Amino acid sequence: MESERLYRGIFYAGSAWNFLASVPTIFLVGSLPTIIGIDAPNYPIFVYFNLMTVSMYGLVQFAVARNLATARPYVKILVAAKLLTVLFFVLGVAFLKMPGELTGFLGPGIFLDLVFGILFWRYLAFSARQAVAGQ
Repeated sequence: MESERLYRGIFYAGSAWNFLASVPTIFLVGSLPTIIGIDAPNYPIFVYFNLMTVSMYGLVQFAVARNLATARPYVKILVAAKLLTVLFFVLGVAFLKMPGELTGFLGPGIFLDLVFGILFWRYLAFSARQAVAGQ
């Protein structure tokens, strides 16, 4: 069941997810707080930096998908980034009293990041087994 083709597709899907989440949102930054139902941030540049980060995740995942054989170090970074994103979100919800509207808006995407983080972790295990079997 597991194959390089499967994982290549997963990395392409992860890349598409990040681009679909970030690129259209760039055009909505001004109206996004109203759409979500929260107060506008005092420093909207923070939102742009977050969107830039999400876009970079997409670029790295696209590059990984194009060349799985040499990408293990980048996959490790992606796993850490995805899991840290989830951790910071959970900590923000638990300790920073994020508005429920914002939590509801970000929650599904954070859950998807968790799923991709786990799948990327599975790829690391798969590629390690492949390396051992190839020796």
